[in-house]
Amino acid sequence: MVLTMTMTMLFFDQFDSQVGVIGVLAGPAGVREVGWRLRPRGASTEPDETVQMALGQLREYFAGSGGISCCPSIYLRWNL
Repeated sequence: MVLTMTMTMLFFDQFDSQVGVIGVLAGPAGVREVGWRLRPRGASTEPDETVQMALGQLREYFAGSGGISCCPSIYLRWNL
């Protein structure tokens, strides 16, 4: 029996908002997690388009200039 394991590349970044530091974790399928006290769990901190798009929309939301209409196939799990 041969087991094949596929590694999914994840990307992580965060920003300091009015309610604390908010992190975004994303992979090839889109945003995986958004929340406080996220841990990158081995994710790359290199710039990633999906992560930066989500962070940009969150910044706009907290600036009062827009809603969140993020990436296709988005799944958000807010960690409190």
